[in-house]
Amino acid sequence: MIVNRTWCLPPLDERALNDLHNSIVKAVVSTPSSGVQSERDMLNLFPSDMMSYGLGDEVYVEIMHLPERMQPFERRMLGDLVRTAVCDALERSGKTRPNVQLFISATHPDDIVM
Repeated sequence: MIVNRTWCLPPLDERALNDLHNSIVKAVVSTPSSGVQSERDMLNLFPSDMMSYGLGDEVYVEIMHLPERMQPFERRMLGDLVRTAVCDALERSGKTRPNVQLFISATHPDDIVM
């Protein structure tokens, strides 16, 4: 299961978080090699930050457990789609367009997924 963790978000209300979630799901679903057909095939996490200073200036997105069959160019394409989805969703909620840093990893054969 693909896991997407989006860190250091500015304060968002529930509507804006739902919009962000739906935008990320749409971006991942639009990449056939991800194997994701709906939000049930992936997990979106939005951990809160203990310090509010600087939140929203830089947003970190960690996409983990991508299928091994995804080629590097497909991972980059997925990352670009998710980056755009995050920026667009934050702008729709009235926030400044952030600098989005991406971290992408495929599932390693030795990973334990339970």
